[in-house]
Amino acid sequence: MNCQLGTNIKGLDEIRLEQVSRLLINMTYTITEVAYICGFNSILYFNRVFRSKHGCTPREFRQNYPGMRVFAQELYQITYLDS
Repeated sequence: MNCQLGTNIKGLDEIRLEQVSRLLINMTYTITEVAYICGFNSILYFNRVFRSKHGCTPREFRQNYPGMRVFAQELYQITYLDS
């Protein structure tokens, strides 16, 4: 049972980290905001898990992938107007 729980948490972390990566590349949220939005309640844990997966810090990751960042307010307006 304990082994399954660990596997499930790792799977959940993988899903969360995929969303974190997208938000870091595409949005202007702070790194802390991204971590909390994606369900990480501890910044220390988030940084450790992120670094073990990507081999760099969230800040370094964001700097290496200069995507087209959308401000949260702009995203809200785009979504609202498209509805």
